[in-house]
Amino acid sequence: MTAASWARPWPDSATSTATEPLISRSGRRDSTHGRAGWSSCAARQGSPASPSPTLRSITIDGDATLNRPQFGLAVVGLGKFYSTTTGTTLVASAPGVASSATSDNQGRVYAFHGQAGVNGSISLAGADHSLVGTVKGTSFGQVLANLGAVVNTLPSVGIGNTADKVTAAGINGTAFVGSGTSATGPFASKPLVYQKSSLFNGSVFFGAAVSGSDTALSIFGDGQPAFGIMGFQGPHISIVRKSTFAAHAGDADFDVFADVQVPLPSGWFGTSSGGVSPDLDGDGHPDLQFSEGSDAGRIALLW
Repeated sequence: MTAASWARPWPDSATSTATEPLISRSGRRDSTHGRAGWSSCAARQGSPASPSPTLRSITIDGDATLNRPQFGLAVVGLGKFYSTTTGTTLVASAPGVASSATSDNQGRVYAFHGQAGVNGSISLAGADHSLVGTVKGTSFGQVLANLGAVVNTLPSVGIGNTADKVTAAGINGTAFVGSGTSATGPFASKPLVYQKSSLFNGSVFFGAAVSGSDTALSIFGDGQPAFGIMGFQGPHISIVRKSTFAAHAGDADFDVFADVQVPLPSGWFGTSSGGVSPDLDGDGHPDLQFSEGSDAGRIALLW
């Protein structure tokens, strides 16, 4: 990135990472790392001659007026949402501490694009778009995903909230599909989706793109964008085509109208993370991978 100086030490560990081709308009691939313990995000600019990042860095600090917002717990790149020439879009969240009643845990999400920063820093107030969760205790924005163009022609952002037990009656955890235009921002519309059969909805969100990329992926192999969700504990993965989602109005129970329900492996305890990969097995089609949140651990690869 293009910051002239950065005096702060680089974090020795990160809680979330995203890769962006052009956040800073530098013409170089950038990587973004969130660290909730610092309540900040930091980004490094890659060298055109080497994939290894250089020490040119920018930070975005969390809101110091909030009580433990945990800014940077999740970050994701949306690709070129706002412009095809002035950098790609980074989305970062501040969900708060889910288990603490004193945390500002209604949650917040922020979108930034094409900013070079001043003296190694981008102000949180300079976000191109932001959104505050409506209810305290929901930890809005615990999970973020680039879903690709599943609503309109611009990338949508998946927002998972595993601690949300108040937004929808009888539903454990929620997920929102954020979308909009370059004028309104990526959170202008955010319909609620969930699996009624699952616990801790929003644990995993995946779609028609990967972080920081504009390359469209078709999970079904028919050229149409699709996306899916699953809770930490539930019987299956639910996947919905763009056309199916467009035909449905209001809150959406993916148990009811998903195009495909994919069963999980036998004895699967719970899904801690997962998503879409461009092509794991070399057949020319995107694949899915999920990790099991058990003591021994397991990874499931689906194609």
